[in-house]
Amino acid sequence: MKPLAVGTWNFSGTLAERLAKCARAGFRWIELRDDEPTRALALEELDAHGLGVALFEESTSHAFDPRAIGSAAALGARAFLHAARDLGTLPSRIALASAHGLRSLVRASDPAAQAHPELALLWDSWDAEGRSLDATALAPRLGYLRFRDGRGAERTALGGGEVDLRAQMRALSEVLRVLPCWGIDFEGCPQAEREARKATGFLRARAIELTPPSI
Repeated sequence: MKPLAVGTWNFSGTLAERLAKCARAGFRWIELRDDEPTRALALEELDAHGLGVALFEESTSHAFDPRAIGSAAALGARAFLHAARDLGTLPSRIALASAHGLRSLVRASDPAAQAHPELALLWDSWDAEGRSLDATALAPRLGYLRFRDGRGAERTALGGGEVDLRAQMRALSEVLRVLPCWGIDFEGCPQAEREARKATGFLRARAIELTPPSI
């Protein structure tokens, strides 16, 4: 079975409160972004909630900081998502992540995806720009699928019309057969916390286990 991870930013409150909410909603794997609160996070705090870090995302709001990779490694992250930056700096960032035992990912929409065909890809529904999701074609390089509810291109990519959480979960559960890992992100959805709980309940009903990522 394939894993389900959720971004901590989908929950309100302090970082500690958001971690607790992730766990109460049924998630065992989370996504973190590089900012000061997450950088100060200790592995013991994750262990207390039974949480693991599936993906650590480099910030796009400031220049690259090597401490982000160190923080990701210290938290036991499975993969590191590099931000879109000068391609000339990417090899050194990849090497640093590798030295810390992290798998490097870039967005499928990032120019780095073409410049570095050896890298695994993250497919984000907000990057889809209305294109159909061809999981079979992407699967050889796809390391992570991030699906976002609430607004945007995912409505078109998964059939159009109004957001129907159950229909979207059904569509995503079908592509799990060819995807090694995926995450769900309700950013932009006014009822993010409630939708996250509904999603985990729906997936459990389909016997999809929330197991460790393979990335």
